[in-house]
Amino acid sequence: MMGFNMIAVQSLAKLSAKKVTTSLLLFCFCVLCFVWPIENSNLPANRNLFIYVGLAMTLFLYFKKQGMPLEHNVKTRMPIYILAGLLIFTLLNGLLVAPDLKQMFRSWQGQYLRAALMFFIGLLIYSFTASCFRGLSKTRFLSLVVLCSLGVIFIHVIQTAFMYLRNGYIDWGITWIVRTRTEMSFQINFICGILFAELLSRLFLHRKFLIFKTSLLLFFIAVCFVATALVNTRWGTIGLIGSTISICIFIAAKMLNRSNRKKMLLTGAAVALMVAAVGYASWTQDPRWQSLHQDAVSGWNLSVDNRCYNGFKGPALQDSTGRVLDESNACRSTFVHQGWKLVFENPFGTGPRKDAFLVLLQKAYHDPSIEQENSHYGVIDFALQNGFLGLAGWLCFVISLIVAGWDAFSKKLVMPGLFLSLMAVSFLFRSSVDNMLRDHFLEQFMAFTGLMIGLIVTKDKNSVPGSAS
Repeated sequence: MMGFNMIAVQSLAKLSAKKVTTSLLLFCFCVLCFVWPIENSNLPANRNLFIYVGLAMTLFLYFKKQGMPLEHNVKTRMPIYILAGLLIFTLLNGLLVAPDLKQMFRSWQGQYLRAALMFFIGLLIYSFTASCFRGLSKTRFLSLVVLCSLGVIFIHVIQTAFMYLRNGYIDWGITWIVRTRTEMSFQINFICGILFAELLSRLFLHRKFLIFKTSLLLFFIAVCFVATALVNTRWGTIGLIGSTISICIFIAAKMLNRSNRKKMLLTGAAVALMVAAVGYASWTQDPRWQSLHQDAVSGWNLSVDNRCYNGFKGPALQDSTGRVLDESNACRSTFVHQGWKLVFENPFGTGPRKDAFLVLLQKAYHDPSIEQENSHYGVIDFALQNGFLGLAGWLCFVISLIVAGWDAFSKKLVMPGLFLSLMAVSFLFRSSVDNMLRDHFLEQFMAFTGLMIGLIVTKDKNSVPGSAS
């Protein structure tokens, strides 16, 4: 009897430890979904705390083999293999080309290793939580993640409404809870893509994944479109429009037949109206669109001894006729020109570091007045750090995500597959026009894509819990 009691106590303690560990992991992940866009200085604790606590819990559960079984195939394994190879390559290449190995390793750990670990956490978290909490289905889990991610967007809209009531006008393009408009627009695009894909899937495929009612789903999407108009970022607006079009293409490729053609036309018209409304709001509220072509042409051949590179000191930028250029348009144009020029001059890069653009500009021009640390384009900055081979590896990784997602969605109508492909396409575009391949942008992307693969490969609840490896 004594032995039986001891076994019962040990089993209870083991179960309790598993629940505590899994609950802490789930809590950290949900907190991260909310705080990722928010600057650390505005938080009571550094978000890295939640990342490393979540990682510790994930490793503990992984080695204890506490998760539901995972059923990988070649296509879902491929992103994991490519990511592992890319991580090793960026480190080895950095050891060969970096001028400062200590700085290189610090940047590699902070940018790439931490993002890869977030992919690992995302990949396994549902396996662990499903094993521990039997009532937490895939639909409920992803709905919880989406709801946590919507928090920042709702707070921004509420803050804007409050400021309007207090001041009598709308502060277009101003953000309070996050540092810049880029962070807010990225969060909006990321989550709105999932919501809109869910909506169109319900309309055309009769597939419901998220637990929200359709009326609530429409409300969430409307809030995201309103927030996009308020934030008023050009590339954020284009990203949202591009994401919407991508969803329509994915859905149309899966279900294009006579029975739903009328519904598709009506929905397409509604989508076109929403896209036109958001685009018009951006066009009218952002004067940079009006002179984009002229400024870009004039800015392409600007030298490096101007405001774009020296911290915006000195006289305003002008073209040959004396017209003052819009700095955003002109500087982005010259950054593209100089960025790709530096990539071709340094085909192996200069090793992982956030200021690779500055390092290579200083090396090329020997001008101490240059202060610009990045090119404002994620893909260019990644190539400046890791060379053409590193950039090719990154593109292969993103393409493998698209393929894995589309394979799951097209063959078995697995909704996380659609979400995965959409995220990969959207991030590939956004990182090509904004500096997204870094910090919390990359961490969030990796965590969510890992999560989608995890939802695809984790067995259903009627499976026997086993190894998560």
